[in-house]
Amino acid sequence: IIVVDDGSTDDTAAIIEKYAKQCMFIRRPHTGFVQALNTGIQRAAGRYVIILDADDTFESSMLQEMYNKIQKHPVAGFIYCNYYEKNLQTGQQKVVSTKNNVFHTLAEGILFKRSVFEKVGLYDETLFFAEYDMLIRVLKKYKGTHINKHLFTYNRYQGTLTAKKERVEHGK
Repeated sequence: IIVVDDGSTDDTAAIIEKYAKQCMFIRRPHTGFVQALNTGIQRAAGRYVIILDADDTFESSMLQEMYNKIQKHPVAGFIYCNYYEKNLQTGQQKVVSTKNNVFHTLAEGILFKRSVFEKVGLYDETLFFAEYDMLIRVLKKYKGTHINKHLFTYNRYQGTLTAKKERVEHGK
């Protein structure tokens, strides 16, 4: 487990210290989500990479199910799944199915073979929606496999990067 602290101002460092033996903790000045992703990927030593943002959650079975699926599909470069999107202000939750369109996924919730990044490179740090650029580059070389289950929760609230409609529309 690699934890990249992108300049947090809360108690992240103190919390992570309790788990120092189970994870690698990288603390850096705030430069942004995509740069933090790339830092973690560059330091990854395992065969697989999956991203989890600090305010979201994986179902307890997610990693095992994704690992089992990629073992059954060795030519796949990545595994992806459905998810829940929860609005933390209203408490409303909706189900997001990615089965028919991999572009309904998020940067998190996709288990990549680490070797994929060696072939296609890292996330483009100049892009607001770098995950879609990454998917386009990956899909030119690899196939993905879908798990038709909702295995993580994306928590949406006013402070998230995609909370402002005009920011999303302009991709900035």
